[in-house]
Amino acid sequence: MQPTVIVPLDTSPEAEIALPVAAALARHANGMLLLVSVIEAPSEFGVWLHAEETIDAWVDHHIDVDQYLTRKAEGIDGVPVDTLVSTGNPSVEINTIAAEQAEPVIVMGSHARTGISRVSVGSVAASVIHDARCPVIVAREPDDKDGGAALSGSVSRLLVALDGSEFAERALSAAQATLDGSGLELHLLRVVETTKWYGTTVMEIDYAALSTYIEVEQEAAEAYLDAQAKALEAAGHTVTWEIQSGSVADHITAAAKEFDAGMIVMSTHGRSGLGRILMGSVAERVIHDADRPVLLVNPNAMHD
Repeated sequence: MQPTVIVPLDTSPEAEIALPVAAALARHANGMLLLVSVIEAPSEFGVWLHAEETIDAWVDHHIDVDQYLTRKAEGIDGVPVDTLVSTGNPSVEINTIAAEQAEPVIVMGSHARTGISRVSVGSVAASVIHDARCPVIVAREPDDKDGGAALSGSVSRLLVALDGSEFAERALSAAQATLDGSGLELHLLRVVETTKWYGTTVMEIDYAALSTYIEVEQEAAEAYLDAQAKALEAAGHTVTWEIQSGSVADHITAAAKEFDAGMIVMSTHGRSGLGRILMGSVAERVIHDADRPVLLVNPNAMHD
């Protein structure tokens, strides 16, 4: 597979954080980059363009954006780069452009302190992730305090969050396809969530039941991860795995750092299916807290 790596840019530094991640991915998978900028149009675009001054302003802005994308493309080596300026609803346009590619993956920038940043106006990134029919990689801005980087490890070295569901496994499959073939270094993580057992006071916790729950879940997780690892090793990957218990998002970000993963791989939906949508979920917390890119797959959007 030779993917088209789509990078939405709005001329902001936050969006440009995605560029080195996207370039590394394209080089690894022998793909190409498509730098995209969407000029958000007013709801009554046709009426707006009737005025001569607005026509001139729109044309000038279009030229400026096109030149900006050209400059960014010229600064990227070792991979074919194309550019595209579009007009309309940014999230809709980005996903429409992606749908027109044979093997698309979207790479977007994120601000370290505010979670998913805008790509043009409003919560465009969240809308893209929610509706995308292809993998979306969110690359966070480095934190000034720790001097982190958008891509701190190899793009082929992945921390994969699994919870035993088909939803989560689709993210793993998408990552393998996106990264083109065998030879990946994969660390599988299953977190037995215990936070839901804690009530408003310590006295409300049934420790015996909690202990039994963790023991049963860990036994099932061991068998599950062992089976996943054997199948992945047979496909030519190097695989390790671990089981943790506690806060899912916290353990995912910590394990990714310890493993020195180039990316975190996870689904926007978990074992609870439609109840686990991106915003307000484990996925959003991981995007906000992780110091490395997160590859997300919305399995419902990709399989509806």
